[in-house]
Amino acid sequence: TVDPTDDNYRVFYEIFVGSFSDSDGDGTGDLRGIINRMDYLNDGDINSGSSLGIQGIWLSPILSSPSYHKYDVANYYTIDPDFGTEDDLTELLSICEARNVKVIMDLVLNHTSDDNLWFSKFVSAHKDGNTGSEYYNYYSWAKKDEIPAGRTFRQIPGCTDQYYECNFSQDMPELNYDNAAVRQAVLDVAEYWLDLGIDGFRFDAIKYIYYNDTASSVKFWEWFMKELRGYKPDIYCVGECWSGDTETLEYVKAVNCFNFQIAQAEGFVANAVKRSSSVAVFTNYVEDRKS
Repeated sequence: TVDPTDDNYRVFYEIFVGSFSDSDGDGTGDLRGIINRMDYLNDGDINSGSSLGIQGIWLSPILSSPSYHKYDVANYYTIDPDFGTEDDLTELLSICEARNVKVIMDLVLNHTSDDNLWFSKFVSAHKDGNTGSEYYNYYSWAKKDEIPAGRTFRQIPGCTDQYYECNFSQDMPELNYDNAAVRQAVLDVAEYWLDLGIDGFRFDAIKYIYYNDTASSVKFWEWFMKELRGYKPDIYCVGECWSGDTETLEYVKAVNCFNFQIAQAEGFVANAVKRSSSVAVFTNYVEDRKS
């Protein structure tokens, strides 16, 4: 019999915070809204039958950001005011701990918002030609005639021949993980939220840390997860590697990953239910992964 409170079998409930529950009538969901709905999610009695009985919550990005989706962080140390305050998060974490509900938060490390102070200091250093600034190499950049093929770069404001990498959007500059200071900065961010009581993280876009360079990206995650597990041995983390099994399994060496072959509207489970493929396709896939 599976113990539903065993950490290997927890059911996590993803909450897109901005659309889940609005506590103050401003039209945007918030952390207080989640607090108000905790009896619906988990009322503290796993046998009550009156709540969903979830054992984990995955919060979509809640850090300060100019966008509705918050996957472009402007400040890694503040809760977005649309969603509430750090005190609200602390209260939610306390309630969840009392009810044996783990909480992981979405942490977006591949890129930031161009509103991020780090990026502002990066731009200023390039405009001023201040190569000695600690922020000069905080983001991935190249001279115009050195831009790698197949990647997207945009001109650094105020510079004529220097371009920053932005494969997702021009508003989302990509951090430079060859820079030890950047690695330490994101490690500090993770440790800050762990200290507050977060149980772990869902990492966005893990395969893009080094664009089209799986080996280097995996090496980063191996380092990062070793550091995090040393800081919090029971940390729970899962990465988004939206790819086929061959690539995803490379990242599993470092961090748990979602299995997109099974999930989603066209995954093996959904296709079996819709009868667009046979159940045998799904069961054979599962058996292959067990062997």
